[in-house]
Amino acid sequence: MAGDTLRISAAAGYLALPGELPVTQAVVGRVARTGQPAFVRRPEDDPDFMPIVSGVLSQIALPVTVDGKTAAVLSVESRSRPLVEEDLRLLSPLATQCGLAIENILLVSRIHETAMRDSLTGLFNHRQFWIDLPAGVERGRRYGESLSLVVVDMDGFKRINDTFGHPAGDEALKLFARIATKRLRVSDRVYRLGGDEFAILLPSTTGNGAAHAADWLRIAVRAEGIAARDAPRPTVSCGIASFPVDADHPEGLLAAADRALYSAKAGGGDRVMLAVGRTNRGPQT
Repeated sequence: MAGDTLRISAAAGYLALPGELPVTQAVVGRVARTGQPAFVRRPEDDPDFMPIVSGVLSQIALPVTVDGKTAAVLSVESRSRPLVEEDLRLLSPLATQCGLAIENILLVSRIHETAMRDSLTGLFNHRQFWIDLPAGVERGRRYGESLSLVVVDMDGFKRINDTFGHPAGDEALKLFARIATKRLRVSDRVYRLGGDEFAILLPSTTGNGAAHAADWLRIAVRAEGIAARDAPRPTVSCGIASFPVDADHPEGLLAAADRALYSAKAGGGDRVMLAVGRTNRGPQT
């Protein structure tokens, strides 16, 4: 169930079914809304009964509960004989088992998600980066698409930590994470590689396109301060490399972006550099 809609995810014995059904319709919709089982002994007596196939003699619909909420509905219709109380007793444990199975799937998904996230910023972590970068390069190679990598370093981060304390440093890191996730595309992925170093993967994006996105991000970070009194406004430096122009494999792409980042830092920070120094966007923007 997604919001106010039931999606048909598994079925047997039907030639055709609607892909989705509002919870305001049919017996299964009533069960989804109320969380109460339904035993329709005579379809003609239930105003919510919706005939999808002809000849249905009876129906049992049971809520599938996950974390105390109705997540799905298990529905059985019979055309060969009327369903009886014994059928209800047999189906009820099955609905319970379906709920437990969904809970286990969600638990595994949450564990996996936690393992791939940085605990402070909520961004993807170094481990996930080294899963996504090779996959992105391979996709670019297969479909002839560009892939740009932006590596980001916070300027003067050690001074913020040493002068204003680690809470101020943490706030600066979370500030960058918040701005990056809000301003970039849904398809772009942001990672915290460690310390004050971040990475951004921009699929289907050339170096110049990545430079515009990174510069927009740089200006947004500089425009916002952190709560620590008298703390300087954080700034970032960005190095960019693109597949296949600057490198044709993951390690080479990261090395090229790192060299561009080094040039940005050596130039005074608060700027964006593309690999081989093709573009320089700095504080004058």
